[in-house]
Amino acid sequence: MVRLFLIFLLLVTVVPVASGQTEEPKMRIGAYERAPFAMREPNGSWSGLAVDLWEQIAESCRFEYEIVAVDAANPIAALAEGKIDVLLGEFSASPEDERLVDFSQPFLSEPLAAAFRRTTLLPHWGSLLAGLPQHGFFLVVVMMAVGLVVFSICLWWVESRRGGQHFSGRPLEGIGSALWFAAVTMTTVGYGDKTPSSPMGRALAFAWMFCGILLVSALTATVASTVTIWRVTSQVESVDDLVHHQLGVQRDSFAAAVLRNEGLSPELFGTPSDGLTAVKDERIDAFVADRATLRFLINSRQLSDVRVVQFETATCQFALAVRPGNPDLESVNVALLEIVSGRNWPATVQRWLGPTLDSTF
Repeated sequence: MVRLFLIFLLLVTVVPVASGQTEEPKMRIGAYERAPFAMREPNGSWSGLAVDLWEQIAESCRFEYEIVAVDAANPIAALAEGKIDVLLGEFSASPEDERLVDFSQPFLSEPLAAAFRRTTLLPHWGSLLAGLPQHGFFLVVVMMAVGLVVFSICLWWVESRRGGQHFSGRPLEGIGSALWFAAVTMTTVGYGDKTPSSPMGRALAFAWMFCGILLVSALTATVASTVTIWRVTSQVESVDDLVHHQLGVQRDSFAAAVLRNEGLSPELFGTPSDGLTAVKDERIDAFVADRATLRFLINSRQLSDVRVVQFETATCQFALAVRPGNPDLESVNVALLEIVSGRNWPATVQRWLGPTLDSTF
Protein backbone atom coordinates (compact mmCIF):
# COMPACT_ATOMS: atom_id res chain seq x y z
CA MET A 1 0.00 0.00 0.00
CA VAL A 2 2.82 2.34 0.84
CA ARG A 3 4.54 1.52 -2.45
CA LEU A 4 1.40 2.37 -4.40
CA PHE A 5 1.14 5.68 -2.60
CA LEU A 6 4.75 6.53 -3.38
CA ILE A 7 4.28 5.68 -7.06
CA PHE A 8 1.16 7.84 -7.19
CA LEU A 9 2.98 10.70 -5.51
CA LEU A 10 5.85 10.42 -8.01
CA LEU A 11 3.47 10.54 -10.95
CA VAL A 12 1.65 13.51 -9.53
CA THR A 13 4.85 15.54 -9.11
CA VAL A 14 6.86 14.49 -12.19
CA VAL A 15 4.21 14.34 -14.92
CA PRO A 16 3.08 17.98 -14.59
CA VAL A 17 6.68 19.10 -14.77
CA ALA A 18 7.29 17.03 -17.88
CA SER A 19 4.08 18.19 -19.48
CA GLY A 20 5.01 21.80 -18.76
CA GLN A 21 8.23 21.56 -20.76
CA THR A 22 8.16 23.42 -24.13
CA GLU A 23 10.16 22.94 -27.27
CA GLU A 24 13.24 25.08 -27.92
CA PRO A 25 12.05 28.20 -29.84
CA LYS A 26 13.16 28.46 -33.44
CA MET A 27 15.90 30.91 -34.35
CA ARG A 28 14.62 33.91 -36.27
CA ILE A 29 16.86 34.57 -39.26
CA GLY A 30 16.43 37.97 -40.89
CA ALA A 31 17.00 38.45 -44.62
CA TYR A 32 16.69 41.35 -47.02
CA GLU A 33 16.93 41.57 -50.79
CA ARG A 34 20.54 41.93 -51.82
CA ALA A 35 21.62 39.77 -54.75
CA PRO A 36 23.49 37.46 -54.87
CA PHE A 37 23.59 37.00 -51.10
CA ALA A 38 19.89 36.90 -50.33
CA MET A 39 17.06 36.87 -52.88
CA ARG A 40 13.38 36.31 -52.29
CA GLU A 41 11.71 33.90 -54.69
CA PRO A 42 8.16 34.41 -56.00
CA ASN A 43 6.88 31.66 -53.67
CA GLY A 44 8.21 33.54 -50.63
CA SER A 45 11.26 31.34 -50.03
CA TRP A 46 14.80 32.70 -49.87
CA SER A 47 17.90 31.79 -51.85
CA GLY A 48 21.38 33.15 -52.38
CA LEU A 49 24.96 32.64 -51.28
CA ALA A 50 24.43 33.76 -47.67
CA VAL A 51 21.20 31.76 -47.44
CA ASP A 52 22.96 28.67 -48.80
CA LEU A 53 25.74 29.14 -46.25
CA TRP A 54 23.28 29.48 -43.39
CA GLU A 55 21.44 26.33 -44.43
CA GLN A 56 24.71 24.42 -44.23
CA ILE A 57 25.52 25.96 -40.84
CA ALA A 58 22.05 25.14 -39.48
CA GLU A 59 22.35 21.56 -40.69
CA SER A 60 25.76 21.20 -39.07
CA CYS A 61 24.64 22.75 -35.75
CA ARG A 62 21.12 21.27 -35.93
CA PHE A 63 19.46 24.62 -35.56
CA GLU A 64 15.71 25.00 -35.97
CA TYR A 65 15.02 28.31 -37.68
CA GLU A 66 12.67 30.38 -39.76
CA ILE A 67 13.64 33.13 -42.20
CA VAL A 68 11.77 36.42 -41.91
CA ALA A 69 12.06 39.52 -44.08
CA VAL A 70 13.50 42.70 -42.56
CA ASP A 71 13.57 46.28 -43.75
CA ALA A 72 16.34 46.62 -46.35
CA ALA A 73 16.73 50.33 -45.57
CA ASN A 74 17.94 49.60 -42.02
CA PRO A 75 18.33 45.83 -41.61
CA ILE A 76 20.66 46.06 -38.63
CA ALA A 77 17.98 47.73 -36.48
CA ALA A 78 15.98 44.51 -36.12
CA LEU A 79 19.14 42.70 -35.06
CA ALA A 80 20.21 45.35 -32.56
CA GLU A 81 16.73 45.34 -31.02
CA GLY A 82 16.81 41.57 -30.59
CA LYS A 83 13.92 40.86 -32.98
CA ILE A 84 16.07 38.43 -35.00
CA ASP A 85 19.07 36.27 -34.14
CA VAL A 86 21.07 36.33 -37.38
CA LEU A 87 21.01 38.63 -40.41
CA LEU A 88 21.62 37.42 -43.96
CA GLY A 89 22.49 39.74 -46.83
CA GLU A 90 25.30 41.83 -48.23
CA PHE A 91 26.84 42.75 -44.91
CA SER A 92 30.36 43.99 -44.35
CA ALA A 93 31.54 44.68 -40.83
CA SER A 94 32.15 48.33 -40.03
CA PRO A 95 33.22 50.05 -36.78
CA GLU A 96 29.80 51.70 -36.46
CA ASP A 97 27.88 48.42 -36.84
CA GLU A 98 30.33 46.57 -34.59
CA ARG A 99 29.17 48.77 -31.72
CA LEU A 100 25.59 47.58 -32.23
CA VAL A 101 25.86 43.90 -33.17
CA ASP A 102 28.32 41.03 -33.39
CA PHE A 103 29.74 39.45 -36.53
CA SER A 104 30.73 35.99 -37.55
CA GLN A 105 33.99 35.12 -39.23
CA PRO A 106 34.11 36.39 -42.85
CA PHE A 107 32.83 33.90 -45.40
CA LEU A 108 33.85 35.88 -48.49
CA SER A 109 36.47 38.51 -49.22
CA GLU A 110 35.91 40.55 -52.37
CA PRO A 111 37.71 43.66 -53.66
CA LEU A 112 35.92 46.77 -54.78
CA ALA A 113 35.40 46.86 -58.54
CA ALA A 114 34.06 49.14 -61.24
CA ALA A 115 32.03 48.06 -64.27
CA PHE A 116 32.73 50.02 -67.46
CA ARG A 117 31.05 49.77 -70.81
CA ARG A 118 33.32 48.17 -73.39
CA THR A 119 34.18 50.78 -75.99
CA THR A 120 35.51 50.48 -79.51
CA LEU A 121 38.51 52.31 -80.92
CA LEU A 122 36.37 55.13 -82.32
CA PRO A 123 34.97 56.37 -78.99
CA HIS A 124 38.49 56.32 -77.53
CA TRP A 125 39.78 58.50 -80.36
CA GLY A 126 36.70 60.68 -79.98
CA SER A 127 37.61 61.43 -76.36
CA LEU A 128 41.20 62.11 -77.42
CA LEU A 129 40.17 64.56 -80.13
CA ALA A 130 37.80 66.25 -77.70
CA GLY A 131 40.76 67.04 -75.45
CA LEU A 132 42.91 68.61 -78.17
CA PRO A 133 41.34 72.11 -77.97
CA GLN A 134 42.07 72.24 -74.24
CA HIS A 135 45.82 72.07 -74.87
CA GLY A 136 46.19 74.73 -77.59
CA PHE A 137 46.14 72.39 -80.59
CA PHE A 138 43.96 74.60 -82.78
CA LEU A 139 45.95 77.70 -81.80
CA VAL A 140 49.12 76.06 -83.15
CA VAL A 141 47.28 75.02 -86.33
CA VAL A 142 46.04 78.57 -86.89
CA MET A 143 49.57 79.93 -86.37
CA MET A 144 50.91 77.43 -88.93
CA ALA A 145 48.23 78.35 -91.46
CA VAL A 146 48.77 82.09 -91.02
CA GLY A 147 52.54 81.64 -91.25
CA LEU A 148 52.21 79.63 -94.48
CA VAL A 149 49.98 82.24 -96.12
CA VAL A 150 52.04 85.25 -95.02
CA PHE A 151 55.34 83.68 -96.09
CA SER A 152 53.89 82.56 -99.43
CA ILE A 153 52.67 86.07 -100.25
CA CYS A 154 55.97 87.62 -99.20
CA LEU A 155 58.00 85.08 -101.21
CA TRP A 156 55.86 85.58 -104.32
CA TRP A 157 56.16 89.36 -104.03
CA VAL A 158 59.95 89.24 -103.63
CA GLU A 159 60.54 86.66 -106.38
CA SER A 160 58.16 88.27 -108.86
CA ARG A 161 59.95 91.63 -108.50
CA ARG A 162 63.40 89.99 -108.83
CA GLY A 163 62.47 87.96 -111.89
CA GLY A 164 62.33 84.56 -110.21
CA GLN A 165 61.14 81.78 -112.55
CA HIS A 166 59.35 79.48 -110.05
CA PHE A 167 57.11 82.08 -108.39
CA SER A 168 56.46 84.58 -111.18
CA GLY A 169 53.37 84.89 -113.31
CA ARG A 170 49.84 85.60 -112.25
CA PRO A 171 49.35 86.26 -108.50
CA LEU A 172 47.17 83.20 -107.89
CA GLU A 173 49.60 80.88 -109.66
CA GLY A 174 52.68 82.45 -108.06
CA ILE A 175 51.26 82.43 -104.54
CA GLY A 176 50.16 78.82 -105.01
CA SER A 177 53.70 77.81 -105.96
CA ALA A 178 55.06 79.70 -102.97
CA LEU A 179 52.53 78.00 -100.69
CA TRP A 180 53.67 74.61 -101.96
CA PHE A 181 57.29 75.52 -101.32
CA ALA A 182 56.44 76.77 -97.81
CA ALA A 183 54.62 73.55 -96.93
CA VAL A 184 57.33 71.14 -98.11
CA THR A 185 59.99 73.28 -96.44
CA MET A 186 58.16 73.41 -93.11
CA THR A 187 57.69 69.63 -93.10
CA THR A 188 61.38 69.14 -94.07
CA VAL A 189 60.36 67.20 -97.17
CA GLY A 190 62.08 69.53 -99.64
CA TYR A 191 61.26 68.20 -103.11
CA GLY A 192 63.39 70.87 -104.78
CA ASP A 193 60.95 71.45 -107.63
CA LYS A 194 60.36 75.03 -106.45
CA THR A 195 63.23 77.16 -105.16
CA PRO A 196 63.80 80.91 -104.76
CA SER A 197 66.54 82.35 -106.98
CA SER A 198 66.98 85.86 -105.63
CA PRO A 199 69.16 86.61 -102.57
CA MET A 200 66.21 88.21 -100.79
CA GLY A 201 64.00 85.24 -101.56
CA ARG A 202 66.60 82.78 -100.28
CA ALA A 203 67.07 84.80 -97.10
CA LEU A 204 63.32 84.76 -96.58
CA ALA A 205 63.24 80.98 -97.16
CA PHE A 206 66.12 80.52 -94.68
CA ALA A 207 64.13 82.36 -91.98
CA TRP A 208 61.04 80.31 -92.81
CA MET A 209 62.96 77.04 -92.31
CA PHE A 210 63.56 77.87 -88.65
CA CYS A 211 60.02 79.15 -88.13
CA GLY A 212 58.62 75.99 -89.72
CA ILE A 213 60.70 73.76 -87.43
CA LEU A 214 59.41 75.64 -84.39
CA LEU A 215 55.80 75.41 -85.53
CA VAL A 216 56.02 71.68 -86.30
CA SER A 217 57.70 71.09 -82.94
CA ALA A 218 54.93 73.00 -81.17
CA LEU A 219 52.30 70.92 -82.96
CA THR A 220 54.07 67.66 -82.08
CA ALA A 221 54.43 68.68 -78.43
CA THR A 222 50.76 69.64 -78.20
CA VAL A 223 49.58 66.32 -79.61
CA ALA A 224 52.03 64.35 -77.43
CA SER A 225 50.95 66.10 -74.23
CA THR A 226 47.29 65.58 -75.11
CA VAL A 227 47.83 61.86 -75.70
CA THR A 228 49.76 61.53 -72.43
CA ILE A 229 47.07 63.28 -70.39
CA TRP A 230 44.36 61.28 -72.16
CA ARG A 231 46.07 58.01 -71.28
CA VAL A 232 46.53 59.04 -67.66
CA THR A 233 42.93 60.14 -67.22
CA SER A 234 41.42 57.20 -69.10
CA GLN A 235 43.48 54.50 -67.39
CA VAL A 236 41.99 53.13 -64.18
CA GLU A 237 44.27 51.31 -61.77
CA SER A 238 43.14 52.54 -58.35
CA VAL A 239 40.16 54.14 -56.66
CA ASP A 240 41.88 57.53 -57.02
CA ASP A 241 41.70 57.21 -60.82
CA LEU A 242 37.90 57.17 -60.65
CA VAL A 243 37.89 60.92 -60.03
CA HIS A 244 38.07 61.42 -63.81
CA HIS A 245 34.85 59.46 -64.44
CA GLN A 246 31.15 59.90 -63.83
CA LEU A 247 30.29 57.17 -61.34
CA GLY A 248 27.27 55.35 -59.98
CA VAL A 249 26.91 53.34 -56.79
CA GLN A 250 24.19 51.60 -54.81
CA ARG A 251 22.77 53.62 -51.97
CA ASP A 252 24.00 52.62 -48.46
CA SER A 253 26.48 50.07 -49.80
CA PHE A 254 30.10 49.31 -48.96
CA ALA A 255 31.17 50.91 -52.24
CA ALA A 256 29.25 54.09 -51.42
CA ALA A 257 31.12 54.41 -48.13
CA VAL A 258 34.50 53.91 -49.84
CA LEU A 259 33.83 56.53 -52.51
CA ARG A 260 32.49 58.94 -49.92
CA ASN A 261 35.71 58.58 -47.93
CA GLU A 262 37.64 59.34 -51.14
CA GLY A 263 35.73 62.59 -51.53
CA LEU A 264 33.78 61.39 -54.59
CA SER A 265 30.10 62.12 -55.18
CA PRO A 266 28.67 59.33 -57.36
CA GLU A 267 25.10 59.05 -58.55
CA LEU A 268 23.05 56.86 -56.21
CA PHE A 269 20.95 53.91 -57.44
CA GLY A 270 18.43 51.72 -55.67
CA THR A 271 19.87 48.44 -56.99
CA PRO A 272 23.09 47.35 -58.71
CA SER A 273 21.00 46.26 -61.68
CA ASP A 274 19.84 49.86 -62.17
CA GLY A 275 23.45 51.00 -62.03
CA LEU A 276 24.60 48.56 -64.72
CA THR A 277 21.69 49.62 -66.91
CA ALA A 278 22.89 53.21 -66.58
CA VAL A 279 26.37 52.09 -67.72
CA LYS A 280 24.93 50.33 -70.76
CA ASP A 281 22.84 53.41 -71.60
CA GLU A 282 25.98 55.59 -71.24
CA ARG A 283 24.35 57.75 -68.57
CA ILE A 284 27.38 57.10 -66.34
CA ASP A 285 30.92 55.94 -67.09
CA ALA A 286 31.14 53.22 -64.45
CA PHE A 287 29.17 51.55 -61.68
CA VAL A 288 31.15 50.73 -58.53
CA ALA A 289 30.34 47.77 -56.27
CA ASP A 290 32.00 44.75 -54.73
CA ARG A 291 33.29 42.26 -57.29
CA ALA A 292 30.90 39.51 -56.14
CA THR A 293 27.82 41.60 -56.92
CA LEU A 294 29.15 42.66 -60.33
CA ARG A 295 30.19 39.11 -61.14
CA PHE A 296 26.70 37.80 -60.35
CA LEU A 297 24.86 40.47 -62.32
CA ILE A 298 27.13 40.39 -65.37
CA ASN A 299 26.92 36.60 -65.59
CA SER A 300 23.19 36.38 -64.91
CA ARG A 301 22.36 39.13 -67.42
CA GLN A 302 25.06 37.98 -69.88
CA LEU A 303 26.47 41.48 -70.25
CA SER A 304 29.30 40.84 -72.69
CA ASP A 305 29.72 44.56 -73.38
CA VAL A 306 30.72 45.35 -69.79
CA ARG A 307 34.26 45.08 -68.44
CA VAL A 308 35.36 45.10 -64.81
CA VAL A 309 38.34 46.75 -63.12
CA GLN A 310 39.04 45.67 -59.55
CA PHE A 311 40.86 47.54 -56.78
CA GLU A 312 42.75 45.30 -54.39
CA THR A 313 43.39 48.18 -52.00
CA ALA A 314 39.70 48.28 -51.01
CA THR A 315 38.38 44.90 -49.88
CA CYS A 316 34.96 44.00 -48.53
CA GLN A 317 34.80 41.26 -45.87
CA PHE A 318 31.35 39.66 -45.96
CA ALA A 319 30.10 38.11 -42.73
CA LEU A 320 26.91 37.12 -40.94
CA ALA A 321 25.60 39.70 -38.49
CA VAL A 322 24.56 38.15 -35.16
CA ARG A 323 22.44 39.44 -32.28
CA PRO A 324 24.62 40.82 -29.47
CA GLY A 325 25.26 38.23 -26.80
CA ASN A 326 23.99 35.34 -28.91
CA PRO A 327 25.32 32.16 -27.22
CA ASP A 328 25.32 30.32 -30.55
CA LEU A 329 27.94 32.61 -32.14
CA GLU A 330 30.84 30.28 -31.35
CA SER A 331 29.02 27.28 -32.83
CA VAL A 332 28.16 29.33 -35.91
CA ASN A 333 31.80 30.38 -36.37
CA VAL A 334 33.10 26.83 -36.04
CA ALA A 335 30.62 25.52 -38.60
CA LEU A 336 31.23 28.48 -40.91
CA LEU A 337 35.00 28.00 -40.91
CA GLU A 338 34.62 24.31 -41.62
CA ILE A 339 32.38 25.10 -44.59
CA VAL A 340 34.41 27.90 -46.20
CA SER A 341 37.67 25.97 -45.80
CA GLY A 342 36.16 22.84 -47.33
CA ARG A 343 36.69 21.73 -50.90
CA ASN A 344 33.05 22.35 -51.86
CA TRP A 345 32.94 26.03 -50.96
CA PRO A 346 34.59 27.36 -54.18
CA ALA A 347 32.03 25.42 -56.21
CA THR A 348 29.23 26.89 -54.09
CA VAL A 349 30.52 30.41 -54.68
CA GLN A 350 30.79 29.83 -58.43
CA ARG A 351 27.30 28.34 -58.54
CA TRP A 352 25.84 31.58 -57.20
CA LEU A 353 28.20 34.14 -58.72
CA GLY A 354 28.99 32.48 -62.03
CA PRO A 355 32.39 32.26 -63.79
CA THR A 356 35.15 34.66 -62.91
CA LEU A 357 35.27 37.87 -64.93
CA ASP A 358 37.88 39.27 -67.25
CA SER A 359 39.31 42.14 -65.22
CA THR A 360 41.49 43.66 -67.92
CA PHE A 361 40.87 47.31 -68.71
